[in-house]
Amino acid sequence: MYSAIGHFHPVLVHLPIGILLLAVLFEFLSRREKFTALTQAVELCWVLGGVGALVSCTTGYLLSLSGEYEGDTLERHQWLGISVAVVSFLCFYLKKKNKHLAYNVAVVVLALGIMITGHLGGSLTHGEDYLFDVKEKKEAALTNVGALSATNFEAALAYQDVIQPILKEKCYACHNQNKQKGKLRMDTPDFLLKGGEGGVIFVGGKPNESEMIKRILLPLNHDDHMPPKEKSQINNKELDLLKWWIAQGADMHKTVKDLNPPLNIKALFGVAATAMVANVVLKDIPDVQVSTPSVSDIIALKKMNVVALPIGNDQPFIAVNFINRPKITSEMLPHLKALSKNIAWLKLSDAVLNDTVFAFLKDCENLTKLTLNNTQFEDKDLVKLLTFNHLSSISFYNVKITAQGVLTLKALPSLQKLFLYKTLIDQKDYANLVAQMPKVLIDSGGYIVPTLKTDTTELKPPPVVK
Repeated sequence: MYSAIGHFHPVLVHLPIGILLLAVLFEFLSRREKFTALTQAVELCWVLGGVGALVSCTTGYLLSLSGEYEGDTLERHQWLGISVAVVSFLCFYLKKKNKHLAYNVAVVVLALGIMITGHLGGSLTHGEDYLFDVKEKKEAALTNVGALSATNFEAALAYQDVIQPILKEKCYACHNQNKQKGKLRMDTPDFLLKGGEGGVIFVGGKPNESEMIKRILLPLNHDDHMPPKEKSQINNKELDLLKWWIAQGADMHKTVKDLNPPLNIKALFGVAATAMVANVVLKDIPDVQVSTPSVSDIIALKKMNVVALPIGNDQPFIAVNFINRPKITSEMLPHLKALSKNIAWLKLSDAVLNDTVFAFLKDCENLTKLTLNNTQFEDKDLVKLLTFNHLSSISFYNVKITAQGVLTLKALPSLQKLFLYKTLIDQKDYANLVAQMPKVLIDSGGYIVPTLKTDTTELKPPPVVK
């Protein structure tokens, strides 16, 4: 009950602050001849402000009993708040007694006391550095991670240099030395591992079972969503990093390299990731010897509106795309079979998949890139891809496959990149996929491209010449 009353403190405290600051303003205005009528209002403001300050002190004390706030900042805020209430009544007394010098000193002391007490209250509520928490800082995707260079990012400490900056920006305001919402403190490794009143907040190796991840993924308006909706939110990049760290055991001392980050996690390290991903060359061309493709078969397929193009000069491999003929017919099969060993890139987007297609697909033993977007491909069909020893990239867009099914592809020896967008895979399952397939860059899509003013051209009629 007392704790519930105490939670009214942030609501009530602003009223006496406003009244007392108004008293200070009226006091100095009343010394000018045309504002002398404000003198009586000043006395009333001292009394009302003092009473309001006492009520605020009482509710503040009750709030401190909840255990959500601790430390030196709380103690200083508490005693300064009491001092402000006492000095308010002292100002009223000194003004009544015409103690001009003492009164003037008391007014100045009161004004300073209000500002310092308010600042300490802000530190308790919003964190020690709330005054400098500018918008640009709040919107930064990663606080220190972007500063890691290509030469040092793998040597960085995973917790200290990657995870802690995220927690500091998004969590410390409510879970620090002075304020422990839910009796949870997160500003040191020991307190972070200890958890709060509900127990531990993460389980090493199990991000999807960790309370911290569950609360981040709750709807924004849910009472238990963290951070609170009025605070700066965890973005997708930060969420992926937290999941990855927890999936690797949530170790406080290991380096990034020790935790073997997959390519999609490296991609979150700004400049470092760009450099490293740029050095990863997908095996677009299989390292096998095949004969030159038949020109007559390529021409025959083109006449049937099947795109068949050489991948490069002096290359015996071709790229085949069925974008104009989604249904593979029997008349195509002889030509496709003749070219099957030369097909390295195959796009079956929107294709009608049937036994004929899978029989043809089985013959394409040198495939490196396969696109199956907008097809009826399912989990049961994934095992049919395990015979492709050179397959390095697969794209599934708008395909009904699950995370459990995708794990089948772990057996592909050359797989380096998976595009998985608009599938049956839940967002929460990606951390497990990343952990289970650490050598594969998993791209979940869903990019948002900002619109610039220069993207739109406004056409206006020429001016009328009179």
